[in-house]
Amino acid sequence: LQKDVVESVKITDAKNITIDLNNHTWTGADGTALKADIPGSTTLTVQNGTFQNCTNGAIRSTRGSSSSQTTLVLKDLVFTDNSGNYIVETPCAKMENCTFTSNQATENVVDIFMPAQMPSHISNCSFNGNSSTSIHIAGNNSGDTATSVTDCTFTGNTGTSGGALYASAIVEIDNCTFRGNTATYFGGAIVVSGSAVSTNYAANITNCTITNNTAKKGKLSETGIGGGVYVQSGSVTISDTVIHSNTAEEAGDDICVKSGAFITISPVGTDWILEDCGHTITGWYQDTNANRWSDENITEEVTTLTSLENVALKAAHRKIDTPVDPTPDPDPTPD
Repeated sequence: LQKDVVESVKITDAKNITIDLNNHTWTGADGTALKADIPGSTTLTVQNGTFQNCTNGAIRSTRGSSSSQTTLVLKDLVFTDNSGNYIVETPCAKMENCTFTSNQATENVVDIFMPAQMPSHISNCSFNGNSSTSIHIAGNNSGDTATSVTDCTFTGNTGTSGGALYASAIVEIDNCTFRGNTATYFGGAIVVSGSAVSTNYAANITNCTITNNTAKKGKLSETGIGGGVYVQSGSVTISDTVIHSNTAEEAGDDICVKSGAFITISPVGTDWILEDCGHTITGWYQDTNANRWSDENITEEVTTLTSLENVALKAAHRKIDTPVDPTPDPDPTPD
């Protein structure tokens, strides 16, 4: 581009096209800024610029099929103050060095329908202050390929289910930070959920930090659970990850797993500090609706950490003995 753009553009016939914004800003004119309805398999690359104040989303590519679809490559882009059902909608994405800030989507900020044959990769991206789940990854994962989310940050986002990320696919989440996100139903930071008949929906969460996220209780049942991570179905493995000081209004401040779903987690770190009281975290404790952990109610510690099912957990501490002030010496008897 040679100048800022204030219009909507539709691409219907192209093969492996690159659009370089050259640091300009693209604003959609009462619609999606860039729409790609391209038959057959192709790659659309968009790079080096800003999408701002688009009122019906910024970029939308055709959903296609498992064998014929558009791969959307986004590099060095900023998406800010956009609105619509989705800000970016695509069957397959490769995103690098993108920033999403203060967007308002009625569905999801980034919606990826991921056939198993063409997984997506998202790296070095930041999602800050968006109103909706930042990334929704869904697909007919009948194979064993995985979408990766690497070196990303999610802060201050708000969604219904999954304040930051909702995955119903095979997903690898590595070296990401989730902090201060809020879900109005469940999964303050992350939700993993697949269909009841799917057994291979899974997430591996490695080398991440998941703190200070919140799951609020809504009008529906089973809400306000899993302040950090909520596993509705499928399986999750969490390793070498800091996860504590999250809040769930109903159960499972840090982790909640439904019956029929499974999770394997690492022991708590020796240097984890519970932020609301400043005490050193010593283990994983039960945190169910009927038996919430608190300083006054130290629940049972959970020591078996593999293939856990139907659990609500909090990284917390054992009972802290309050020191008793010594009895002062009696006043000396006067002469």
